[in-house]
Amino acid sequence: MDAMNTRSRSRPARALFAGLIAACVASPGQAQQTEPPDSLAQDSLAAAGTGIVSPRGAMVRSFLVPGWGQGAVGSWTRAGVWFAIEAADVFMLVKTLRSLSDVQDRERLQVQDRSDSLRTAMAADTVLARRLENPIAFDSAVGADPEIVHSRDLIASRTQQRQDWITYTLFFTLLSGVDAYVNAHLRDFPVDISMRNRRDGGVVLSLGVPVGRREPHPAAIRAAPVPPSRRSPHR
Repeated sequence: MDAMNTRSRSRPARALFAGLIAACVASPGQAQQTEPPDSLAQDSLAAAGTGIVSPRGAMVRSFLVPGWGQGAVGSWTRAGVWFAIEAADVFMLVKTLRSLSDVQDRERLQVQDRSDSLRTAMAADTVLARRLENPIAFDSAVGADPEIVHSRDLIASRTQQRQDWITYTLFFTLLSGVDAYVNAHLRDFPVDISMRNRRDGGVVLSLGVPVGRREPHPAAIRAAPVPPSRRSPHR
C-alpha cells in the first residue's frame, strides 16, 4: 500500500520534470512561431532591402555614367536614350579633337617646308632677300601659300567644332542629371514623358498626366499585407 502511494505521488513530479526538459530542448524557431510577428520590424527590413535610390543619388550616378541614374530608378528606356545621346557627343568630340590635331600637324610641316624654300630662294636672289628680310613680310609670304591657307581654314573650323561639341557634351550631361533627379522624384507619380525625333532634325518632348481616379490592380490588392489587427488569432 505504501509502495502504491509512493508511485502515485511520483507521477506528477515525473510529468513536471518531463515538461521542463521539453521546454528546454525546444528550438528557438518553434518558440518564435507561437508569437505574433512584429509588423513594424518587418516593414523596416523590407524598406531597407529595396535599395531605393534618392533623387540626389540618381543625379550623381547620371553625371558619372550616362543613363545610370535613370536605370537606378527603373527607367531603362530613358537610360538607353541618354546613354546613346551622350555616347554620340563624346564620340564626335574625340573625333573632332583627332581631326584638329592632324590638321595642326600638317600645317606645321607645310610652314616648315615653305620657310625652307623661301630661305633657299632668298640666298640666290638679293632682291627677294631685301624684300623679305623683315620677319613680318617673311611670315606673310609663308602664309600666302594656298595649301597653308587651306590648312589654317580647317584649323579654325575644327576649333569651332571642338567648342561646339564640348558645349553639347556638358549640356546633355547636365540635362541627364536633372532628368534623373526629376525621374527619381516622380517614380511613383503616373506621368509619361516621351521623346521623339522630327524630320527636320529637331526633338519633340511630350508630357502626359492621367486625370481621374486610378484603381489599384487586383494583383496588388491580393499582394498587399494584412494589418496585424485584422489577422486571425493563432490557435
